[in-house]
Amino acid sequence: MSDPDLHFDNPLEVAELKRIFALLKKPSSDARLKEFGQNFLIDGRARDDIIAAAKLEPADHVLEIGPGSGVLTQKLVMQAARVVAIDVDPYLLEVTRLATLQPDKTSPKNLELMLQDVRTINVPKLFPKSGGEYVVVSNIPYYLSGYLFELFTSSAVTPKRLVLTVQKELAERVAAAPDDQTVLSIVVALFGKASIVREIPSSAFWPVPRVDSALLVVERHAQPPIDPDQAKSVMRMVKAGFSARRKLLANALSGGLNIPIQEARQKLAEAGFAPNVRAQELDLKDWALLSQKFS
Repeated sequence: MSDPDLHFDNPLEVAELKRIFALLKKPSSDARLKEFGQNFLIDGRARDDIIAAAKLEPADHVLEIGPGSGVLTQKLVMQAARVVAIDVDPYLLEVTRLATLQPDKTSPKNLELMLQDVRTINVPKLFPKSGGEYVVVSNIPYYLSGYLFELFTSSAVTPKRLVLTVQKELAERVAAAPDDQTVLSIVVALFGKASIVREIPSSAFWPVPRVDSALLVVERHAQPPIDPDQAKSVMRMVKAGFSARRKLLANALSGGLNIPIQEARQKLAEAGFAPNVRAQELDLKDWALLSQKFS
């Protein structure tokens, strides 16, 4: 196979993606790609909005999970000091390499391609504390979303910013309204401030997924909103409170903490909560207050 055959300039074009997959002998039927959660961004405006939301500075290090066609990687290597792109699919790492080749056919010196399952990575080793900040910018596989939120919000070396394309419903759960909180939104709130930048329709991807997506940004808190020593007791309260989401909070806490219902009601009243309050109505500060009352 000659080098001219392997030029790959525009990963936004489905025809180009199909051509390069065929040259690399990567199975590319819609069914096969969907089986492995591989949906490639083909919308240029959405791509540009993701890059803009990353707010990268020249000294930034970037972690990209599942670079896929290299559509984001092409832009990331132009703006960051270092880009680490991790994928479990060797075909796609080669596609990313081809998408990022410079005019002289060499790879950018600031790009590191890693063939690895993200669930096995050592984040502190990739970005040691002495190395400073990093940003996660990824169109992440939907089935890994929950795991990745837990990984990056609890790591010993946390990113200063998460810029993620995720399933729309998940983004709405993470950036939940004040009266519709979830365990996930509280976990993320311990780490940073979540906001939905824009929705991304399913038509922005190939193959077209069954669900719409959203661009979600989570900015790490400059100062932790809760004392780190209190975080574990807060999360214990949260999990107990959401253990029976459809019930009143007093009932859920009674069962989740294994305490008498009257005790749960009394402590909620002492903390200033109405008898009919439910878990989804409480924010992070409320849970912190309850963790002290129930300690």
